[in-house]
Amino acid sequence: MLLPSEPCLCLCLVLDLVVLILSAYSILCLYDLDSDYLNSRECARKLNRLVVPLSACHATILLLLGLSGHYVIIAVPIVPAAWIASRLHAVSPADSGPFDPAAIRARPVLKKHIRECIALGAIHVVAFFLLMNALIGELSD
Repeated sequence: MLLPSEPCLCLCLVLDLVVLILSAYSILCLYDLDSDYLNSRECARKLNRLVVPLSACHATILLLLGLSGHYVIIAVPIVPAAWIASRLHAVSPADSGPFDPAAIRARPVLKKHIRECIALGAIHVVAFFLLMNALIGELSD
C-alpha cells in the first residue's frame, strides 16, 4: 500500500461519478442520433471528444486502486478500461476516432454503441457502490 486508502477511494468515487456522467451523455447523444435530432457527423464528433477524458479517468482509477492496495475492486473497472483500450487500438488512421460518422448511422452499429454505453454505465454503477463500501469500511476501522 503506497498511498493512503481514504483519499484514493474518495478520488476514485469522484472519477467514477465523472465516468457515469460521461456515459449518460454518450447515451443521450446516441439516442439523439437515433431520433434524428443530431446528424451523424456532429454526434461522432461529440462522442470522439469524450474518449480521451474517459480513458484518463479509467487509467487514474486503476492506478489509484493499484497504489492503495485495493486489488479486488480493481477487477471491476479493468473490464471497461480494457474495452476502451481495444477500441482505441482498433481505430484505423483514416477514421476520426472510435465513432466513425459514416458507420454510426447504420442501425445495427448505433444499437451496438448504445448497448456498450449502457453496459459501461452499469459496470460503473457497480464499481461506485463497491468503492463506497470500501470507503465506509476504511473509515469505520
